[in-house]
Amino acid sequence: MAADGKMLRRVEQTFSDTLAALERLFIALPEVDVIDLTVLQARAIEPAALLSGLISRREFETCRLSSPAMRLRMLGVNYNLVNSRLEPLAPSFPNNEISAPEINASTHPGEFGKGRQPQGWPQDKAGPH
Repeated sequence: MAADGKMLRRVEQTFSDTLAALERLFIALPEVDVIDLTVLQARAIEPAALLSGLISRREFETCRLSSPAMRLRMLGVNYNLVNSRLEPLAPSFPNNEISAPEINASTHPGEFGKGRQPQGWPQDKAGPH
């Protein structure tokens, strides 16, 4: 149980630190109306976002909830809280994207819906469903 308490305190500290950083940024940068926030996982081999969202100055200044977690949610910050732990968010741009040249590859009419991928699409890429 002590580990759960420690994890919960770490999450609460992350939320409080994030709100404090946003406040300092809005004070230091009065010309900024919106902050695109991404909080990355500390000491990770591959950086992963733990919190992410667009925060408007107006909403930040008017949203005064006592719970830092709820305030961040109301401000539009996304996070995954699982068993008192922050889990990484799903990547915004997955590594398995299909590039424009692959999308524009020549296809033959009628290929879609016949259970095979159009010509020019690599076999490891997802085709139409």
